[in-house]
Amino acid sequence: MYRTRKRVAILLSTVALLIISILSTVSLVPAAREKNKNAMPFVLGTASALFCLASVVIYKIRSEISDRVDKKIMYTGETALLTEFIEKLRFCYSLDDFYDAIASVLEIRGDCSVLYVDKIKNYVLYNSPSRLSCSPEVMNTLQLNYNAEWKKGIFYIGDNYGIVSDSSQARGFFLSNASHHLYVFCRYTKLFDFEVLKKLFEEFCRFQSRTQTISNLSEISALSKEC
Repeated sequence: MYRTRKRVAILLSTVALLIISILSTVSLVPAAREKNKNAMPFVLGTASALFCLASVVIYKIRSEISDRVDKKIMYTGETALLTEFIEKLRFCYSLDDFYDAIASVLEIRGDCSVLYVDKIKNYVLYNSPSRLSCSPEVMNTLQLNYNAEWKKGIFYIGDNYGIVSDSSQARGFFLSNASHHLYVFCRYTKLFDFEVLKKLFEEFCRFQSRTQTISNLSEISALSKEC
């Protein structure tokens, strides 16, 4: 929906630009021919200037429409929940910060169950205090379905904890990056716009990279003190 609305906005603004350009040229050129042929260069220059002016105006209108669509989709309804989580994730610099963001937004506000797993160590880094995310059966199923070599990306999870392609059949989703899996179980997953999941995945990858860098710097600092 988000991407479709943006495409419609761009298409409409482009069409408007073409119409304005055509109408201005069509109205000016015949008038110049009737009055003075020498005026043609001036008229064509004026038409070009109008075209440039229209381009600037349409660009600003397009940007305004894009911002409004962004606010309409990303900051309303259920999608707003993930947008809020993304904004908190931008300022997470440790796993504790990450867990606090999960608890305050996804669990308390969104009533979601979350499971965060290091697949290489086969170690649960975080799980929500719920029957679903604490269930050994669920954990074993996820472990069997998704190994440490699972490809990077965003995936919808169905009722049997397998992959589904249709969001309407999803009971949750998970993000896979650097052999870490973040599972989010939520019955209203179908109401999330996919664009917000893409933004969440990008920010999740940045968070992992950021915390790894901080961890490496801390280790270097510790070694330096020992020396």
